[in-house]
Amino acid sequence: MDVRRREFLTAGAAAMAVASLPRDTTAQAAAGQEHPIGEFILKRSGDGLHVAHKSKPDRVIWETAPGGNFITAEVAKADIKDFGTPEAFFTITDTVSASYEKPTIETIDVAGNTATVSGQLTGADGNVGYKLAFEAVSASHLRFVIGAAEAKASDINRIRLLIGSTKDEGFFGFGEQLTDFNQKGNFLPILVQEHGVGRGRPVITELVDFFASQGGGNPYISEAPAPHFVSSRLRSLFLENLEYSVFDMRQADHVDIKVWSGTMTGRILHGETPLDLIEAYTEYTGRMRAPPDWVHSGVILGVVGAKSVRAKLDKAREAGIPIAGLWIQDWVGVRITPVGTQLWWNWKLDETYYPDWKQLVADLESQGARMLIYINPFLSNEPRFSPKANSRDTSWSTPTARPTCSRTRISGPA
Repeated sequence: MDVRRREFLTAGAAAMAVASLPRDTTAQAAAGQEHPIGEFILKRSGDGLHVAHKSKPDRVIWETAPGGNFITAEVAKADIKDFGTPEAFFTITDTVSASYEKPTIETIDVAGNTATVSGQLTGADGNVGYKLAFEAVSASHLRFVIGAAEAKASDINRIRLLIGSTKDEGFFGFGEQLTDFNQKGNFLPILVQEHGVGRGRPVITELVDFFASQGGGNPYISEAPAPHFVSSRLRSLFLENLEYSVFDMRQADHVDIKVWSGTMTGRILHGETPLDLIEAYTEYTGRMRAPPDWVHSGVILGVVGAKSVRAKLDKAREAGIPIAGLWIQDWVGVRITPVGTQLWWNWKLDETYYPDWKQLVADLESQGARMLIYINPFLSNEPRFSPKANSRDTSWSTPTARPTCSRTRISGPA
């Protein structure tokens, strides 16, 4: 079965399923008792939990943070501001008004390939129930869902999960990360942002911040992040949530994962090698198609500057370099900003800047080469394109008047 298409149990649905099936319920969840869940094993260990796989039951592939404080539910309100040139950076302040932590482990309900851990979280204004539901959806995927229960559950809009780690454990992945390979010691926001110019390097970052509205960036932001890691201990986890999340790996003995939702959903993966874990991950996300044969017929030459493209192309051919294609970023034209030359983000061919574009494409095609371009999901708010030149909430309507795409929102027709 294609695991991407399968519909899974939510925490509440898992609880209903448990109630209707033959079950093995451990009241007050005795420490040390093992609970089989498909090919996985859930075990209560002191004041926490850990997961192993039946193929190697002595190797822990997931565990809660030491000390027993591994789930926190919060009520919070965010203040988000965009800034930079372009305005594709964000400052996020999250004010927590209520926090419930220190989970008890009162029961572990097992039914078929599911297990549900239930208990209480303690806050300043009382307790709130929680459920941590596990489901073995394949031999390599153990899905988990964390959510608050009972009356206060509707107010909860942040969930934190703290998982065990060691000082020397390396964490790799998280999508496209441009600065560090090993993310241990870092705080990573999983939010698409402009990567910045300088990214924390001395002098250049300060200059760009000064001249381009704090557009220097930092080492931890990315244009293509993903809430997924593979560790040096062959542990791997990812979130299914589409909401904003952060991974805090600054502490030696644990990782603090926070999602801006009342429910956290993710998967614990099993594999014997890093490749096994990547293959397990792409069972869910899908796998990139193999590149077409033509990309192996020569180099793909990245060039900019309308007046110099043909000269550079001719120079490469005179040197006997086979060309598979040209990659041109500035096909939309360029503008001068405080940080230098940037593109017009309207994603429309600038025929004034590239008057012979069609002929260039035809010439490449006649020689068996391709034209490649660059695009990103942002839109310019420059007066050149804006019907509301003085408005920060500039919008562009589609010809069908269905969605209206705005720099600050997506909405339906007026």
